[in-house]
Amino acid sequence: MEYQQKHLILLESMFFSTGFEACKIAKELGYKVTLICRDFKLYLKNKPLNQHPLGLADFHIETETNDAKSLIQFLENYYEKKPISWITNFLRLLC
Repeated sequence: MEYQQKHLILLESMFFSTGFEACKIAKELGYKVTLICRDFKLYLKNKPLNQHPLGLADFHIETETNDAKSLIQFLENYYEKKPISWITNFLRLLC
């Protein structure tokens, strides 16, 4: 059986609190981490990626995350290239 590295998807996660901690812990546990969001500029706020907590993730992907059907299709295609162990998010909803 071929070894596959553990792979965590963080989907639109709050990266200044729980999302950052989850990424850090996952990496300590040997996971590769992919951060998927709709618009990195909203997170980066004019900081370069290498000077921002988002830079801790191994892979950074921008795709539409507000359309469930297209997001599921994207994840199915992505899974074929990089098998996924877990998908989660840490999101603060403002109502």
